[in-house]
Amino acid sequence: MREFTDTNTADVRYVIGLPLLIAVIAFVPLLIFYKRIGGIPATTFISPAVAPLITFFFVYMFAKMSTTVADGKIQIVFHYGFPKKEISLPDIQSVELQEVSNWWGSGIKRMRGAVMWRSWGKTVVVVEKRDGMRMFIGSDNPHELQQAILSSLKDQS
Repeated sequence: MREFTDTNTADVRYVIGLPLLIAVIAFVPLLIFYKRIGGIPATTFISPAVAPLITFFFVYMFAKMSTTVADGKIQIVFHYGFPKKEISLPDIQSVELQEVSNWWGSGIKRMRGAVMWRSWGKTVVVVEKRDGMRMFIGSDNPHELQQAILSSLKDQS
């Protein structure tokens, strides 16, 4: 059985843009009040300076996801090596492609009867397990990932 590895990478505009948006939202009110009041203590700028950094850390954490199909399982892992999820191939009932909205964002999302793992993209691979739980797996190449899972399922039988 051969190994298949796929990545799911977030758009750079999202990775850089969201922390910049947080920085603007945090600093603009301070600058407005700074002019009106005539001065704000320097310690007031700590939180607005740290908030974009923390946002960037978490956005970057979920900005890249790797999916590996090998050794009778699907392994999904994000950029820093966690969180990690494994799905055993014998537990899989069906595999299909589905379009989802970008409004769901990146990371791990719990949905009714499903869990979404993705960094970016509109098309996801939907893996339905035998227990009825569905996994939405993001991919930059969803058709190839679907074919790799299906061929691994055939090899298992």
